[in-house]
Amino acid sequence: MERVLNDRFRLLSQLGRGGMGSVWLAEDGMLDRQVALKELVRQRDPNHHEEFRRRALREAQALARLRHPAIVQVYDVIMHEGDPWIVLEYIPGRSLAEIIAAEGRVAERIAAQIGLRVAGALNAAHKAGVLHRDVKPHNILLSADDRVHLVDFGIAQLTGTDPMTSAHMMIGTVEYMAPERFSGQPAQPSADLWALGVTLFQALEGYSPFRPDESDEVAATIRAVIDGAVPTPVHAGALAPVLARLLDPSPRTRMTVTELARALRAVLTVRDPIPSRPPIPRQAQAQVPATVAVPDSSARRPVRTAAERAAAILEAESFTDRLALISALPGTPGAADVVQALPAPLVGRALGHLPPAEAADLLHGLTSTALAAILAGTDARTAAGILTDLPAQAAADLIATLTVERAAAILTYVPPPSTATILRASADGRSPTLLAALNASVRDQVLRHH
Repeated sequence: MERVLNDRFRLLSQLGRGGMGSVWLAEDGMLDRQVALKELVRQRDPNHHEEFRRRALREAQALARLRHPAIVQVYDVIMHEGDPWIVLEYIPGRSLAEIIAAEGRVAERIAAQIGLRVAGALNAAHKAGVLHRDVKPHNILLSADDRVHLVDFGIAQLTGTDPMTSAHMMIGTVEYMAPERFSGQPAQPSADLWALGVTLFQALEGYSPFRPDESDEVAATIRAVIDGAVPTPVHAGALAPVLARLLDPSPRTRMTVTELARALRAVLTVRDPIPSRPPIPRQAQAQVPATVAVPDSSARRPVRTAAERAAAILEAESFTDRLALISALPGTPGAADVVQALPAPLVGRALGHLPPAEAADLLHGLTSTALAAILAGTDARTAAGILTDLPAQAAADLIATLTVERAAAILTYVPPPSTATILRASADGRSPTLLAALNASVRDQVLRHH
């Protein structure tokens, strides 16, 4: 029997199920789009069910704070038969756990690319006061167009709110929990970085470092984490020192998200083979340097022109390699000239993998016409993030180069206050037409700020 929620969301198929709830693919009849609906599983114990209801709302609140290309977007929370259902962006693809199970392990550069995107998502979350607390391969999605998304903030912790669990209760997946959590210390951003380290080890080696025999014995896993018994990685290559610092048992000296992003960018931008360094014994990790040393590629070749740098990007063997080189451009001299020399569709596709602020920085200095050509090759949500990070007048000038349909599609994803500011800055007289082209619910929100 067909299920339709609130006369709007038609359930199509179940995408997954866990202890807390099920995720459904659904059709949004009002906006004519597919979404993911997260259903709360009914618990027999009323107290447990009430806690799960609170967690569901907490997840929606956590996601509502965040805006990053690698974090799934929350659209709404609806109530059905007294329980909340979270309406989420639908990301077709596979989890990293499914990829590891099917392929055994992932290549070094792919792992670095995934790590860089998740690091960006965690950085955005931590800056917004959100701790994920359950980073693991099952909660990292890779879409068909190579996008990476961190999902399932169901047990996230928000600063400035009461904790969801009592002081003696730990929340998370045991084999990804940092050792300090087992001594009763509260979750910190460094614990999310530890979990990402375990995840990257598993992606590179094909097995969990603290559950290598796939045993379900929780006590043995906890002992392995506390003892710091990390197996020597054999496929990590240039990422071996990164893993060593992420899996530092001390949260004070563990690699930070900024250091991680810097190290992964360096690994990805050095195209020549990087000699693997032996993994650092855990007993010597206190002596690990604060940054990961990588070969200085600038010392091997003279400074190149923008055209030569663009040609090097185009010569890269895969989109992942081209993306890595483009990702390193923001903030570098002549970046705009390099972007101008690249095909607009390639840049547009790459923008979807960058944080909005970096994407906006990458496009700084380009003409509105060039910007419009690039944004034509990216999705509306990515373009919306870039618009939001541009000055209002620059965003208005860019909107003026787009068709009404394209502009409205992008503005649908821009926060209503920002949309109102952009429309006020518009000088082409199209503001009433753009407002009319927005769907009713978005238009009403914009008008409150216009």
